Amino acid sequence: MDGCRKIKGLDGCFLKRPYGEQLLSAICRDRNDNMYPLAWAVVEVECRDSWSWFMTQLLDGLGNVIDSSWCFISDRQKVTHLFICVCTFLHL
Repeated sequence: MDGCRKIKGLDGCFLKRPYGEQLLSAICRDRNDNMYPLAWAVVEVECRDSWSWFMTQLLDGLGNVIDSSWCFISDRQKVTHLFICVCTFLHL
């Protein structure tokens, strides 16, 4: 993670499969401005519970996020809920 920039992107998209799953992903850019996937998950539906689970798994996997000064960005309308999820995970 030392080679990545501080801004992390979050996004979800439809998968064209018979069951209509969703792909949730977290990415960042490295120092050469290339995209670097941090995490991804296939979920049944893109909802608050799915995003809460994804963010919990992501933050748990990233380790010490309090001292990292990372910034998460998203084009989702439920950004407030993601922020609450992050704060709950960090016990802020």
